Amino acid sequence: MSKVIADISHWKPVTSWSKAKANCYFLISKATEGTSFVDSTLKSFVSGCEKNKIPFWLYVYLKKGNELKQAEFFVKTVKPLIKNSKYFVGYIVDVETNNTATNAYKALQYIEKQGYKCMWYSMYTQYSKYKSVIAKRGKNTAYWEARYGANNGKDTSNKYPCHSTCELHQYTSVAKVGGLSGAIDLNKVMNRNGKDLSWFMTPLGNSTTAETYYDKYRLKNDRVKEWQTAMNVGFDLTGSNKLSVDGDWYTKSQDFAASHLLWSGQAHNCPTANKWLQKRLNELGFKGKDGKKLTVDGKIGTNTTYAINQFRKAHGWTQDGKIGRVSVYYLLK
Repeated sequence: MSKVIADISHWKPVTSWSKAKANCYFLISKATEGTSFVDSTLKSFVSGCEKNKIPFWLYVYLKKGNELKQAEFFVKTVKPLIKNSKYFVGYIVDVETNNTATNAYKALQYIEKQGYKCMWYSMYTQYSKYKSVIAKRGKNTAYWEARYGANNGKDTSNKYPCHSTCELHQYTSVAKVGGLSGAIDLNKVMNRNGKDLSWFMTPLGNSTTAETYYDKYRLKNDRVKEWQTAMNVGFDLTGSNKLSVDGDWYTKSQDFAASHLLWSGQAHNCPTANKWLQKRLNELGFKGKDGKKLTVDGKIGTNTTYAINQFRKAHGWTQDGKIGRVSVYYLLK
């Protein structure tokens, strides 16, 4: 499977750190609730992320009432654990118990003063209630919104979009992820307001974590230019969303590939992008189920999916029929 962004707690702990690292860009976990509860996996989660060099965020689940006191308890609990952290990115307030906007905002203001990035989390259906607070969030605070839609473990955000101010969209609560236990919440970076994947992976004042990850897969060649052109046309990209056709497979291009998978279930009709994929699979010698070269028709059917899975199998990956960030990298090499 392609890498994901998961949020967990003691109900859904990490069972294999090596698999979690391989499957997740970064992790989000519960730290506290109210003014006395501390998640039983908090210490092991923090140490596991540090040891395995996984960027991570922590959140407080705000009960209704005394939200500022809860934020203070949250920070007091977490601070000693992240004192010398290289991978802690930021604090999150989880607002979903019908908290008043005024009190929840006090909690947000408190964590915004701690010198880290922050997030505000609330539900799609509560947007009107918290709209004014979300609008007042600081420049280093992201808006994280939950809207599941079909809630079938898949990304259905094209059919059930989040609000336009949302920067991280929680789109399901029932996914399965290797290395994590139980039904998992998954999230999608919306690439808005300068908050791309690297923003969510990088602590303030520390560009090492995300840049090292992007540098690992960086490429510069004419094949990248062909891919960038095909994606611009295939996905109708314009304005600030348009990819620069510079042949540089770096942050924006890598983020785009991660959030726009090429597979049979894609919601957007993008034959030009699919034709690029079919042409490249043919060049690499991956044939369809019928044993023949793929017809370059822009349709991902049985034969193209078979060729995709043969390509994935050759690299030792799960044969899920999808082409994402890392798989595109190997197609571009």
